[in-house]
Amino acid sequence: MLTDTDGLGSILETLVKMTVFDWKVREPGIPYFKPKLATLSNTRHSLDTLKFFLINATLAVAPTSNMHSPFDKNSPSGNMWNYVTSIYHEVFKEQSTIASYRVLLQRPDGVSVSDKLLNKNKIQWFYGNRKMQCDKLIWGLRNYFRLPTVEDLAVDLLHCDEISLTESRFNPKGSLLDLFPSEYLQSLLPSFARYEMLSEEQQAYVFESIDKITENLIWMVYLGCGYSYRFPELVDITYAGPNRALFIDNDTRCLVLFTTYTKGDKSTKPLTKRLDATTSKYLLYHIVILRQIQANLLGPEYCEVNPEHWPRFHGSSIELSQYILHQYVFFSIKESTLLRQKGFNDMLVKELGFNTRELRQAMVAIMRNYVKRSSVSEVYHTMTQELMFGHSVRTGLESYGLDSFSFDSVTASTATYFQAVASESWHNWIELESSFRTPQVNGIPSEQDIQELEGYVDTLKTALHNIRFSATAKKLRELPSIVPTTGLSGYLASQKAARRPGIATTLDQLQQVAHVLRSNAEM
Repeated sequence: MLTDTDGLGSILETLVKMTVFDWKVREPGIPYFKPKLATLSNTRHSLDTLKFFLINATLAVAPTSNMHSPFDKNSPSGNMWNYVTSIYHEVFKEQSTIASYRVLLQRPDGVSVSDKLLNKNKIQWFYGNRKMQCDKLIWGLRNYFRLPTVEDLAVDLLHCDEISLTESRFNPKGSLLDLFPSEYLQSLLPSFARYEMLSEEQQAYVFESIDKITENLIWMVYLGCGYSYRFPELVDITYAGPNRALFIDNDTRCLVLFTTYTKGDKSTKPLTKRLDATTSKYLLYHIVILRQIQANLLGPEYCEVNPEHWPRFHGSSIELSQYILHQYVFFSIKESTLLRQKGFNDMLVKELGFNTRELRQAMVAIMRNYVKRSSVSEVYHTMTQELMFGHSVRTGLESYGLDSFSFDSVTASTATYFQAVASESWHNWIELESSFRTPQVNGIPSEQDIQELEGYVDTLKTALHNIRFSATAKKLRELPSIVPTTGLSGYLASQKAARRPGIATTLDQLQQVAHVLRSNAEM
């Protein structure tokens, strides 16, 4: 076929043409089959397979053969190989071309991408659904564990005067959990709601619920930071280890993502993205509470993570599994690895009808046109937005003489400030809390309120004193001691459980107590 002798070259040409179709039969039993077009990725894969077959078939030719090498461009028999490779390169070029999208502004707060609308209401609705699903699943876990609420955990850890959240980002602690005293964490850890251990079915339910929470939480983080990550960067976020990405902002008490973005030229760009208060609470809850449930139920011998998926890790499967479990945020028990992009994409398509590339186009357009911050120079704010998306800042900025702007061109504190302002601008636009506030009951009490409360306390003290030294209390103290320190209800319960024969005597004594109380009430 490669030498195009006896018309066999046409067979090879037919095989190349067949790679553009998807030959998988989706509905067996149909008398006729009309194949659909394959994706560019599948076409390229089929051509790769065909090239591999041709190379190995040629190498199997006997050395005494007079056939010239078909892989030599100058050989008379290289036409067919050149044909196959040229088709392959065209497919590769087409696949590498970034699809252009028609993006239109839909005032007052939306954009359309490929005739699909995304606006503030849709983003809020999608985020709200993710939060609602997390709440529902956490509530279901209360059937098996005593759990603090998301709000209570946030107040206990983020607004405790005894906890300092200050640390150096360049010399951080080993884990986000190391910021909190161990006795605090121990007091917050979940315990079984029942005395018996969980069955296998119950454990499976718990693992499935936490996996679903993780699938929803990753979208809350995506929308909470605003300047969207690509999935590989998002799923790689860690809360512990040498590449720890999660920190806490000491001013707003919200979680901060400190990551790097790798460009096509292999250069890395540091990025800081601050989450809103709500997402920070749920992410902290996931790490402190839900991850500890997973780790305790799986135990120290858990070893289901496949080392083949982590070629850079050197160690046993147990060491790898524990390493992933105690460092990475978005870990899936079902997959025994980090969350997969398919589930991430499927949720987006099902809920909003966008694919991830369309959503990124829409988010960039929304940031550029609607998210503003008047307290920062318009130029610097625009440039910061582009860099937080991982873009270079050149086109359209030459008029300001700042086409070479990068976070390297300003001081570290200034770059951090620009990025913090950009995150806050997004939170304000999407109407998410940009800082964590301690819940208050009816505001701060006034001086009059305090005096009124003190009056109540004095009244209670007087009432207790009168009861303690009343004539009734004196007569009760003269009766035989029949009620232990556990209280009357505890005493009666223990008597009933024991079924003691002397219960009649006890009832006589109780009747004496009732008679004394009644006679004093009539006085």
